[in-house]
Amino acid sequence: WWWGVGAAEDAFVKRVLALPGDRLECCAPDGRLLRNGEPLDEPYLGRPVTADEPAAAGTWSFEVPDGRMVVLGDHRAASRDSRALLGAPGGGLIPLERVEGRVAEVVWPLARRGTVDVPSGDTP
Repeated sequence: WWWGVGAAEDAFVKRVLALPGDRLECCAPDGRLLRNGEPLDEPYLGRPVTADEPAAAGTWSFEVPDGRMVVLGDHRAASRDSRALLGAPGGGLIPLERVEGRVAEVVWPLARRGTVDVPSGDTP
C-alpha cells in the first residue's frame, strides 16, 4: 500500500456530504446539490457548477437514517460513490462505522498538492 496505489480491498477516499437526518438531492435549478433544501457551494470540484453543468448527473435524493452517511467523489463523472450504489443493499447509504480515517493531504495531481483543511469543530 503506497499513496493509495494498490490500496486495501474496498478502501475509497470520498467526501462525506450528508449525515444522519440530512436529505441530499440533485439538483437545484442552478445545478448545485441541495442539502436539507439549501444549495451547497463546492469549490473543491475544480469547475464552475451551472444549470448546464450541474454538480452531479441525474435526479436523485437520499434521506439519511441513523448510522449512515452519503459519500460522493470530487470527480463526479467517474466516481464510484453513493450514487453508484443506489440499487445495492443499503441503497448507497454507507455505515458510519466504515469510516477509517480522515484525509490529511492531497498528493495527486501535483497542481493540487497540499494539506486538507479541517472544518472547525472537527478533529483530524
